[in-house]
Amino acid sequence: MEERASPDLVDERAESAELEEETKKEESAVNLEAVPVEKADALARQMQLVVVNRGDYLCKIIQRTYGYYSDYLLGILLSENPDIDKPDYIVPGQVIELPATNESN
Repeated sequence: MEERASPDLVDERAESAELEEETKKEESAVNLEAVPVEKADALARQMQLVVVNRGDYLCKIIQRTYGYYSDYLLGILLSENPDIDKPDYIVPGQVIELPATNESN
């Protein structure tokens, strides 16, 4: 006859699997403490953080940052910010990552 695992054992296995997954995510994240200063500066320059103000919308942020708007730039912005589900709905205080302009590199 087949033995079934107790509910406590099943819970422990699930928690263990979740812990392993979290550990893998942390290990795969960029650890700036382990990166040389020169390389960390280069990583920081590759992205520009913008805080959404009241009345902002993505087209306006792109225009203000790059000096012009294009659907291509909007696509890049959305790919860099997967947490933006609806491009028409951003909120004040939200932080958006933009690829740095060539002038800032």
